[in-house]
Amino acid sequence: MGFYHHYLATALNIIAVYNGDKPLEFHLKKYYSLNKKHGSKDRKVISDICYSYFRAAQAFGKGLNEENIINCFFLTHQSEHPLLLQLKPGLNSRVIETVGEKLKYLGIEPQKIFPFFSLLSNDFKNNPYYFSFLNQPDVFLRIRPGKKTVVLQKLDENNIEFIQKDEECIALKNATQLQNILVADKEVIIQDYSSQQVLKYLDGLPLENKKWKVWDCCSGSGGKSLLLYDKLKANLQLQVSDIRESILKNLSLRFGVAGVKAYKTFVADLTAENRPIVNEFFDIILCDVPCSGSGTWARTPEQLFFFNENNLAGFTQRQQQILSHAISCLDSNGLLFYITCSVFAAENENIVQWALSKHNIILQQQQYFKGYLQNADNMFVAVFKMRPC
Repeated sequence: MGFYHHYLATALNIIAVYNGDKPLEFHLKKYYSLNKKHGSKDRKVISDICYSYFRAAQAFGKGLNEENIINCFFLTHQSEHPLLLQLKPGLNSRVIETVGEKLKYLGIEPQKIFPFFSLLSNDFKNNPYYFSFLNQPDVFLRIRPGKKTVVLQKLDENNIEFIQKDEECIALKNATQLQNILVADKEVIIQDYSSQQVLKYLDGLPLENKKWKVWDCCSGSGGKSLLLYDKLKANLQLQVSDIRESILKNLSLRFGVAGVKAYKTFVADLTAENRPIVNEFFDIILCDVPCSGSGTWARTPEQLFFFNENNLAGFTQRQQQILSHAISCLDSNGLLFYITCSVFAAENENIVQWALSKHNIILQQQQYFKGYLQNADNMFVAVFKMRPC
């Protein structure tokens, strides 16, 4: 039995016991730690097979067998590969064809790659969006203020290939190694391209005329707070909250490296009726709510595979609760940014319409950032203001 048949059998066994309870990356790391017979090349190929399956398995009804795994590998690769040459030379000879041609050859409709068509926003109901799940997005860096020269110099000195998307954003291939080259959070922020765009509404405003009182109410790792910090040139009074104390501790370490000193953190569950009351009003509220994450599934295709449509109602309920509580703390002249990494209308346009019907607010702008056109994630943002009395 050849190497690649062995790799295929190993990947099939790994996939068979994986239930999606943790990221596939962690599942694979645990498997390799328990099976040290696999060298670096083995691990690379086996992981590639596993990820390829989760990217395209929906097109084959999630059927788990060697033929479907090979077909998934065929769809997710654009150049000839020893695995296909050894196991399916006919597919290897066609691997450079377009995705559309490959699907037609296999007798697969494009939308089968993403079976949740009815949930999609109209902005994403097209073939190029479905095809985006077959490729791993790039890694994106946001250059911190004043660090552009040193960052570009370090990349050049280390022969790191990159594409400069704009003055602050750099795109690199996913496997690019940056350890000991750039200082994360001090020189650059690892942040998806679309995520870097969600506060663009502020670019035309006179931001330096006041001290902005800011609340990041679902802070997570703090990436949006750091983005706003750099936009306001530290001209802000920052408060961050999250439901998890451990997240806030990690955020504080990150803020320390980034040079953010004056801020306040507190634990708050904005979905709970007995939540801690925030007796303050804010000029800017960042409301990056928990969501399905469907806009990022090209990066984590196992989540596409294991997504249960019945769970969507739970997300939208929490989004309504969090947004309502955030609106109650918005200053009369303030701005609230409602943000998701979802492509589902229920979590985006529908939430906007619900909020407008339930609260005394007006919509300034709503927009999808179609990252799939840039080999990036997909994001949604809506900007609200209080309705004038």
